[in-house]
Amino acid sequence: MRGRFKLETNTLHKLRYFLCFAAGFLFAVGVLLRNRANSCSDVCNQVIRRTEEGKYLLGPQYRIFKLADGFQIRATAHPNPLEDIFTEATIFCRYHAVQVAFFTQEKRPKKLYGKYPISGTIMVSIVHQTLCNEDLRSLSVLDHRCLRRFGQDWWLQMRHDALVGLPGGGVRVNETLMQGLQRELREEIGLDHPLTTLNYQLSYSNPRMEYCGHLYTKEMSWMELQDLMLIATASSDIGVENQGYYFLPTINEVDDDPGYAGFPTFLAQAISPASPPTLVGNTLQQLLHVLIEVTQPPILSQDHFQTSLDKACELLRLSVCPSSAENIPTGATLSNFYQ
Repeated sequence: MRGRFKLETNTLHKLRYFLCFAAGFLFAVGVLLRNRANSCSDVCNQVIRRTEEGKYLLGPQYRIFKLADGFQIRATAHPNPLEDIFTEATIFCRYHAVQVAFFTQEKRPKKLYGKYPISGTIMVSIVHQTLCNEDLRSLSVLDHRCLRRFGQDWWLQMRHDALVGLPGGGVRVNETLMQGLQRELREEIGLDHPLTTLNYQLSYSNPRMEYCGHLYTKEMSWMELQDLMLIATASSDIGVENQGYYFLPTINEVDDDPGYAGFPTFLAQAISPASPPTLVGNTLQQLLHVLIEVTQPPILSQDHFQTSLDKACELLRLSVCPSSAENIPTGATLSNFYQ
């Protein structure tokens, strides 16, 4: 009897442990699913939000600051103090990187698929990013049924790690920011002559890494941009760090288009909580600045950008949110499955 009682007691203990483990596991799964649902349904507000002043902020994002001279700052072997002219605060940077956004305001005559006016494209090559935008127009009235496209060309690079970014790279010790940028463009794009009329825009700080990135822009004609693209694709860097270029239309909304192609899909992929990162570093932060802040009128009006963002959020809710996502077949992407 005593042995039987001991056996039954051991069995009850094991059953209790099993039930406790199962309950804990189910609780953890429930918390995970709830957190995923919350983060998914509110992902746009978490990542991109619009302030009362109409500016778009990313979260998290690098700290923005501006130098009095964005060209002659020299990289040193130790953290060098830089003064922010906005706040007069001191920023310490050990590592520097420079990127340039090439853009054009000229409207392209070619149509997407032979029938859709092109609002903009992103050309991607695999090392850093380049942005070129065509035809800046401010859209005062947006119809959700039909958005007319205005040309804006972005030139982006895709890196060897499959992340997209602007052309440029790290500045070496004793180089000025401009010397570092010219060297990187020579190495990556094969540009053998110095660029002129570059405009310094902003700098970005990641204090944890003692890293500072510096953003420049250059406006070009459409023909100049095409010539630069041809030079870049002939560069010896193609297939090493740089994996090539492509154009991505920014907006594709027309009467017979569901509206998920182009820029809305690009945004959705960039901020999706269920996808690996597609943009390197603070590329999205840089792109938003170039799109909305650099020119007057902006390359994309705030209403135009908000429409793209709304469609990106709708696509995320359809594709990755547990409450509404369908079972996407293996290999399907955000873009092609919902069109």
